[in-house]
Amino acid sequence: MRFSQHGAHVVYWQDQICVVIMHGPFNRQGIHDAVASVQNAWRQAGSPIRWALLYELRQWRGSTPEGLEEAQQFTEWAGQHGVVAVAKLVPDQFIVRLLNGQSLEYRRDTAIGNFYDNQSALDWLSMQGFVTEHISALLPAVQATTPTPERDEKL
Repeated sequence: MRFSQHGAHVVYWQDQICVVIMHGPFNRQGIHDAVASVQNAWRQAGSPIRWALLYELRQWRGSTPEGLEEAQQFTEWAGQHGVVAVAKLVPDQFIVRLLNGQSLEYRRDTAIGNFYDNQSALDWLSMQGFVTEHISALLPAVQATTPTPERDEKL
């Protein structure tokens, strides 16, 4: 049975970095749709063999267990398709502990970092060898215009 999507997401690709902005609680279908967006963006970027993920999770509200299963399948796919760094923008330590407890496993050689602000995440991605100057200008604008479930209800 297919349930309606819960959670809102925006995906965009800049240089070799895929930015995934997530809002609200996600179910399996919401995660599935976000994963499909990332995979399409990866293909449109030319299927790079080395790339990074930048997750904006400060408005994310978790996922159902079925959604987490879908997310684990994505982490395996990402590792097989060249992701070498994952930066997560998080609101607080609670979300870091929640993410760590969900045991989404990337390849052992994938660098993973949790950050509270855009600049720290971008500096870290730069240290991993990625160009971040274009994203530093775009990220605040995309964050400000990202659809949220609350905004969708008003439309």
